[in-house]
Order: sequence, then C-alpha cells, then structure tokens
Amino acid sequence: MDRSILRRCMLANRALNLTAFGPQVNAMIVSQTRASVSRLSYIVLPCADLERSREFYEALGLKLVPEQHGSGVKHYSSDVGGVILELYPSAANLNLGLQLGLVIPDLSRVVEALGSRWRTVTMNESGGVATVTVKDPDGRRLELRAG
Repeated sequence: MDRSILRRCMLANRALNLTAFGPQVNAMIVSQTRASVSRLSYIVLPCADLERSREFYEALGLKLVPEQHGSGVKHYSSDVGGVILELYPSAANLNLGLQLGLVIPDLSRVVEALGSRWRTVTMNESGGVATVTVKDPDGRRLELRAG
C-alpha cells in the first residue's frame, strides 16, 4: 500500500477523532481513494483431471464451453456473473488454498445434482440463508450460498 495514502488515512482518523473505528474507517478511506481496478475479469483454475472438473462445475449449473486460443491448450470457460471462470489442465496440483464462493439460485437442485459423487463438507443455515460447502475434484473449497 502507498505510504502516503496510509498516512493521510491516519491523519484523517486523528483529525476526525475516529480512533474507535480505526481500521474500518482507514479501509473505507483507502478503498475510496484507490480505483485503479474496476472489476474482476477472469479466474483460471488448474485441474489435474480436466473432464472430471468439467463434470463437477457443470453439476453446479455452470455452462462450460470448450475453448482453445490459437495453438494453446484446450480448456473450458464459463461466464459467471460477468467474470470468466476457466478450467485448464495441469499436471501439478496447484490448489494453493484458493476458495470460491458462488451464489446458486436453486441450491437444493445443485445439492441433488452433486449427489454422493462429490463430497459435501457442511450444510448450514444462518440468518435464513442456506450454505453448502463442497470440495471440487482438486480439493478446492467452494461455499455455495442460496440466492
């Protein structure tokens, strides 16, 4: 983070006597001064077994399209709310702790489609919103939220 932005946040915090809100106010000020990234464009998920991963993500309701850019590797792509999710083959397990959160309109249908083939980790309901946590074929944690 740019030290000058951090310093301005700290000075604004002191000037307004908002020390009780410290980090939250600083984060809000920083987020309003930093607008160089307007949205997330795409996410690439490396997959040890591309076809198995395709089946899993299609069971979640994604419409995956086969793609190949020029002489590049064949892979799958889906538009998820304006963000492109791409599945690429990978010999190495590059999980790296990535987690995804997806909002699913018909969560019960997706849970049924996943069936016993895909391991469901937890099922919860909090504040009237159902969530299901599953792991994809490469061990990535996904939180599926009804919505």
